[in-house]
Amino acid sequence: MDCSARNELSISRELTRYLAEGLGESITDRDLGNTSFPSLSGQDLIDLHNAKRIDRPSLVRHHFFADQFIDELRSATSLVVGVPIYNFTVPAVLKQWVDYVLQPGVTFKYESGSAVGLCDNLRNVYIVTSSGGTPVGGEKDFASSYFSFVCKFIGARNIELIDAGGSKREREQIVVQARSRIDQILSNQRLVAIK
Repeated sequence: MDCSARNELSISRELTRYLAEGLGESITDRDLGNTSFPSLSGQDLIDLHNAKRIDRPSLVRHHFFADQFIDELRSATSLVVGVPIYNFTVPAVLKQWVDYVLQPGVTFKYESGSAVGLCDNLRNVYIVTSSGGTPVGGEKDFASSYFSFVCKFIGARNIELIDAGGSKREREQIVVQARSRIDQILSNQRLVAIK
């Protein structure tokens, strides 16, 4: 799943492609960075998350996206996400994806006052985080911790963060370092699978 609006210039897109191919699993490609979503009004958001489905004209497109994204999420065993840091947080398109998929009773529920993720099919989530000047994992990076929390909240078992930050450096240097980290993660997972 790619969120960068930079298309061919995007470091995160290049690395998500590399990682997804390295997993050797079937791939469903979702390009949020080039997707235009209708605006969610306050009432639409409330009604979208209602346990009883409400079908009114302003919700039709929202239901279309939400249903599609949730189906993809619930059928995946791994999720590879390119998360560029825009103004210290996730791109607006990723935030709207989150608003669509966080559905009570569908992707999470509450038991005894605690949230329980219902997407426990997600064994691994790989978050490729890129940025210009915001250090990935630093105190000003609200994107990595936010999206990691969302994934854990819905039931992901393992989260791997790949640092592709510092796009003010040479692109080749960033890509080489991030690919090395990806290769290490994939190698470790293959070793665990063999044991």
